[in-house]
Amino acid sequence: MAQFHGKSGSVTFTGVSTALDTVTNWSVNATADTAEKTSMNDTFKTYLAGFKDWTATVECQADDAGPDITALGSEAALVLLSSSPDIGGTAICTGISMAVDANDVGKTTFTFQGSGTLA
Repeated sequence: MAQFHGKSGSVTFTGVSTALDTVTNWSVNATADTAEKTSMNDTFKTYLAGFKDWTATVECQADDAGPDITALGSEAALVLLSSSPDIGGTAICTGISMAVDANDVGKTTFTFQGSGTLA
């Protein structure tokens, strides 16, 4: 089974001028819808597979200039791990949040809605 380590992870989001090379973590959540097809005489519920969906979150160290707010709502290629195979796909930036802690550097978190296949 192939494995990868967090230190080899990388993020590329074309169309965002804020550097995503200060990434501290990322996550992907892939889901599949189901449609229930249970009838009244069934003992157990049964389902049919439906549409698939995915979202991603990328946390970066905050840039002195602040995040590129123009990235919000933009669609671009998101590659979360440059390896074989890559993990990612076309995504829309749906949120940008900023946070700072007294004991840490500032963080900017980008959230993405996948559009199409997660490779």
